[in-house]
Amino acid sequence: MSATQKKLPEPEPLNSGIKKHSENSIILSIIIPCYNHGKYLWEAIQSIERLNEKFYEIIIVNDASDDSHTQSVMQEFKDENYIVIMLQHNQGLAEARNIGIKRAKGRYILPLDADDQINPEFITKSIEVLNANPEVGVVYGKSEFFGEKNEIFESSYFDLKKLLTYNYINACAAFRKKLWEDCNGYDPNMPDKLGYEDWDFWISAAEKGWRFHYIPEISFYYRVRSDSMVQQCIIPQNHKKLFFYICDKHRGLYEKYLPYVISELGYMWRESCQINENISTVLQQNQLHIKELQGCINLTKQSRWRKLKMLLDFVPEFVHGTKFWFFCKILEKCIKSPLTVFYCINLKNIKLLRRSIYTKNLSTTEAKIENYLRLKKHGAKAQLIEIKKSCSEYSKWIKKYDTLTDDDRKAIAEHIKKFKYKPLISIIMPHYNCPEKWLRIALDSVLAQLYPHWELCIADDFSTMPHCRITLEKYMAKDKRIKVVFREKNGHIAKSSNSALQLAEGEFVAFMDNDDKIPEHALYMVALELNNNSKADLIYSDFDKIDTDENRYEPYFKPDWNPDLFYSQNLVGHLGVYRRSLVQKVGGFREEYVGCQDYDLIFRLLEHTKASCIHHIPYILYHWRAIPGSTALNENTKSYIHQAARRAIQDHLNRMKIKGDAKKAGCAEFHRVVYRLPKKLPLVSIIIPSCCQAKHLSWCIDGVVKKTDYPNIEYIIVANNFKSEQDRHRVDKLNKHKNIRVIYYEKSFNYSVINNFAVTQAKGKIIGFLNDDLIAISSNWLKEMVSHVLRPEIGVVGAKLYFKNNTIQHGGVILGLEGVAGHAHRHFPKNSPGYFGRTSLVQNFSAVTGACILIRRDVFNEIKGFDKNLSVEYNDIDLCLRIRDKGYRILWTPYAELYHMESASRGVDIKPDDLPRNKLEINYMISKWEQALNNDPFYNPNLTLKKYDFSPAFPPRIKKPWLIKK
Repeated sequence: MSATQKKLPEPEPLNSGIKKHSENSIILSIIIPCYNHGKYLWEAIQSIERLNEKFYEIIIVNDASDDSHTQSVMQEFKDENYIVIMLQHNQGLAEARNIGIKRAKGRYILPLDADDQINPEFITKSIEVLNANPEVGVVYGKSEFFGEKNEIFESSYFDLKKLLTYNYINACAAFRKKLWEDCNGYDPNMPDKLGYEDWDFWISAAEKGWRFHYIPEISFYYRVRSDSMVQQCIIPQNHKKLFFYICDKHRGLYEKYLPYVISELGYMWRESCQINENISTVLQQNQLHIKELQGCINLTKQSRWRKLKMLLDFVPEFVHGTKFWFFCKILEKCIKSPLTVFYCINLKNIKLLRRSIYTKNLSTTEAKIENYLRLKKHGAKAQLIEIKKSCSEYSKWIKKYDTLTDDDRKAIAEHIKKFKYKPLISIIMPHYNCPEKWLRIALDSVLAQLYPHWELCIADDFSTMPHCRITLEKYMAKDKRIKVVFREKNGHIAKSSNSALQLAEGEFVAFMDNDDKIPEHALYMVALELNNNSKADLIYSDFDKIDTDENRYEPYFKPDWNPDLFYSQNLVGHLGVYRRSLVQKVGGFREEYVGCQDYDLIFRLLEHTKASCIHHIPYILYHWRAIPGSTALNENTKSYIHQAARRAIQDHLNRMKIKGDAKKAGCAEFHRVVYRLPKKLPLVSIIIPSCCQAKHLSWCIDGVVKKTDYPNIEYIIVANNFKSEQDRHRVDKLNKHKNIRVIYYEKSFNYSVINNFAVTQAKGKIIGFLNDDLIAISSNWLKEMVSHVLRPEIGVVGAKLYFKNNTIQHGGVILGLEGVAGHAHRHFPKNSPGYFGRTSLVQNFSAVTGACILIRRDVFNEIKGFDKNLSVEYNDIDLCLRIRDKGYRILWTPYAELYHMESASRGVDIKPDDLPRNKLEINYMISKWEQALNNDPFYNPNLTLKKYDFSPAFPPRIKKPWLIKK
């Protein structure tokens, strides 16, 4: 035996190999490309044939080998009836594999290089995984080096962001042939056929949504040779060429995860980088124009410099001109210190956005940037915008309003003693291979609960990490309220959660992930809510995220139950608490909805409860851990979750016989239900009051009538006090249109009275109210609104309106904002996702603007129309509140989009003569709706009423219940 050979157990005789198969008996096709490696090929084959069962085929692809020994070996294999494909011209490793796979009969594929050897146990285990888990596309393991180097190459559990940085999945991994087809095979166009085709292939598979499964055992034995392809790949210029080819091919993924990629590259590469390199030269070469970094970044640590150097060398070659926030996030990872971020936007199509990062010397850096902007010669107007870190503001909020003192803890303990009802709450925790640090923090957060009547039910899903069982058993011994079941087979989160549910004895169950944490008063708040609302079936709270340094950030202060928003996103999420008997009634979790099993569960629960039994606790009662690979860090980390979520929505719609289709919303992680219109579309009467400027009315006709594809419609123009004959003549011309009628209202302007009068003239089953200064953006805006207003539970439908500068004018109405009411997300950019995506999601509000609304005639008549006491302002708010009081929902849809010039036909209401009227209307609204204005159920009391941006309120409009004295 040569020194380079791996010592293996004696193989079975060669004649035990595969000679003939029936096609149905072949499960696995092992593909062995070979180029001049005939001397190793027998060892590779023998390592395979140590398997006792013959469920595989071996396909050897001779990639035009030109050495006589390999040619002789190939003939021997052909004589032994092995499948040997002879290529006339050298195709390269990628294409050789593709050719072999095209010939393959097995549904699973295992590539093996001719000079390597397989661990036969890996073959059987990988097939078991693929058979049991249809969502898994790739199974891989560790590798052991032999030959010129002897060591174990430790792989790791799948992490897409890590895979984008370097290839930790070896080429010898089992995968489905369907996956290979989805990815269009290995890429034969890798630069100079140098290699990395397997790395590119794994990224393509992840991009297509396939899941990867890691078996932490030796999968194959890799022969280390000084003349191998890998040695050529790691030559710096070759590596750079191949890596940037992969980056460019998968640009979308690399842009999405750029901060992580760059920060990781800083650890891995350029170890030879010297600190004394000229940083200004580097900056100039990379055209990033950020000289301000020189005096603002503390580069005292060599590791920080290396990361920064890697950043500056990498970014321009790949992402020159990409979205501005990537660059900032990368630097934040490079330099761990408090940062305030500035960026300059060039308004003249210069897409490269520049940022300056600094630590403490704010005024000096700001002056430098301002001076730099003055010296710019682009000629475009530039503006300096301070990006205040929201986490800093939230940190202040936490310290002031969400930090318990010892006095708070004592008060809570006394309050619990007074509870008449002390339900047992079972915390359900599925567990699988959670890092010990996060697992302990999660378990300790449960042990720290101030409310003592709980049990923790854990199902370990056949974890393979040794610390898992040891840690769980220690905690079981520490507290009898902790129960653990160790599953004998991995079944993923749904089955694992069901196993934990079987341990539960509590009247209510709460779900918690194994790496998250809950604050010490979480279960106290749940128990308090149950004391106040004993018929509750479902309770949910607000949550925030927590990073690896235990810093809390990105709070989601949720609205009260918002049914249409729930169709768009899992509003319940964390912390969710459910009546256990109801969970048992619907059958627990369903494994076909892995990843969104809780979303599917809630939909089924909704079918057995009512809205009055769903309660929201407006307190942060859950901290969602954001670590690499988690959806807390990136919602798109597990794309299969979103597809399963839409299936859950569709199943619910089908069960409830709701004629709608679950679709993807603007962002992949959100959803939209498209409600089907009836074949015979109802007549819609669009009422357009106009005060005095007919030119704006004509603009509306051109911008709305001619851009609307709804066929069954009539427009009623209400002309009020036109000041010139020219205006009257222009309006009279509109009567010539087939579906336009002009009616006159000669009395003084009163928006409410005018619209009530027009409704008596309308013929439609559906009434629409439009301002005369609107311009439709898409032709289907009315179909979208009609599809919702026909739903019996919906009373009013509002649209998404923009200012002419492409910022949001109306994104729904928030009660109490700046007094009586204001518009959500006002002045946000048109395409901004807003607060947790809510600028792009169908949802319920307490009110919508009357500038563009639809309402069924029967609903309008039921509440007797607009209130004539509100002649100009707030009549739409009053209308919506009265409709809401009748039990209907108010709906806002972002899929009906129009431009709104806002009061262009009447002017802005700031004339001195109008102030008394304005004050009267405000007082009228407050006297009539004070309770509603102070308690908008669709706007969290922890959010500010001073701004439109959903930022935290200082102070919040809720009190600590343990301090409230009856």
